[in-house]
Amino acid sequence: MHPRLPGSNIASSIYLAWRTLILVEEGWSERGGLSHVSHRNPRLAGKKEALGFVLGVLARRNLVDRVIEKGHGSLPVNKEQLGLARLTVHLLQGQPRRESKRGALEALRTVCPQYYRSEFERLVGYVLANEDSADLVRSAHDNGRVALETYFPVWWVEYCERVWGRNFGLELLRAAPRPRYLHVNNLKADSRIVAKLSILPELEPLEGFDGFYELRGEGIGGALRELLEKGLVEAQDLASFLAVEAGSPRFGDHVLDVCSAPGAKTGALGQLMKNEGEIASIDYSARRMRDWSRMIKRLGVRIASGIVGDATRPGLRRDQIFDLILVDPPCSGSGIFDRNPGMKWHLSAQRLARYAELQYRILEQSSRLLRPDGRIVYSTCSIALEENENVISRFLSSHPEFEARPVLEGIELGSPGLRGWSNCRRFYPHRDETAGYFIAKLEHT
Repeated sequence: MHPRLPGSNIASSIYLAWRTLILVEEGWSERGGLSHVSHRNPRLAGKKEALGFVLGVLARRNLVDRVIEKGHGSLPVNKEQLGLARLTVHLLQGQPRRESKRGALEALRTVCPQYYRSEFERLVGYVLANEDSADLVRSAHDNGRVALETYFPVWWVEYCERVWGRNFGLELLRAAPRPRYLHVNNLKADSRIVAKLSILPELEPLEGFDGFYELRGEGIGGALRELLEKGLVEAQDLASFLAVEAGSPRFGDHVLDVCSAPGAKTGALGQLMKNEGEIASIDYSARRMRDWSRMIKRLGVRIASGIVGDATRPGLRRDQIFDLILVDPPCSGSGIFDRNPGMKWHLSAQRLARYAELQYRILEQSSRLLRPDGRIVYSTCSIALEENENVISRFLSSHPEFEARPVLEGIELGSPGLRGWSNCRRFYPHRDETAGYFIAKLEHT
């Protein structure tokens, strides 16, 4: 049961954020956790604000935790106390105006359970007396200081320096949040819609990419929201769309879209193929495939069929072979930490290795379903070597009948793959203003 929160929108948001942070600590995603908490507390408003609180805490969790350790003596073991402590530090340090800080503190006190009240007030006292955490950062050394400055785990700072060198690694760690992109859905939009988009103040046409727009600011106006809801335009990162374009989908192709939910790549396929051909989309999660189905319907894709199944054992008939296979396997998400900051605190070298093994198995199984003259596009929203070049290297070593072909020729955006894999393409947030991405195209020799 949630506490009484009479007339307090910020208290409602804080409560939703607090309960969501508890779930994130248990392994939930930020948005999935908030959706669950909101479903259990339907009368509480402030979901959007709550998500902002959650993302704000997780974006700089290591520095927030250092403040708690100074104020508490150690991090609370209890997940409820830990979540509220993190939210307290974030809100009290992040409110520039005194009246905003006072309102946040009153709301925090409304939400705080009685059993945690004394420790909570001690932490509040410390934070208000030590609002500038710069001294905590300066007191750390070497990569520990860089980790606190950039809000990343120390091991990831060391990883970036080892793979890319000190200067490039620091640029990558300090990357600003990437822009948000939308593109016209040519299955439903006509010239009138394109003309309407050209006058919307929140959109800026993206030079060199016809039909793509950069979204200015954080808000979406009513006219644009209506276009999104009707499927006339679609929100999709540019690198994600280019991963589909890299496969050169053609009218009449038979395409296998592996790990397809929630459906952005299936939607792009349908648009590039102009609804001529056949797309089989497979994902392990029935819930995610329900999301996929809603997206595909909204976008007007009529040539796609959904399959709930394990991509390491897809269970397709041996005579089902495809002209194009998109393999977009589960990954660390290290290229999208800016919008999913919780991922960086769950990631480890051991988890990278587990992802790489899963990715190889999915790629290996998928390759058996390709026509002799077909194409495989392997992509991840990760920048880690283990999930990208290393997977391709291992696959080609065990499958000499395949080779990596040049990808996205004629498009200047992106950089060659690492470790000599120049036919592959990488995208970096700080250089390309996209998600961190890797794309490889494989064909039979």
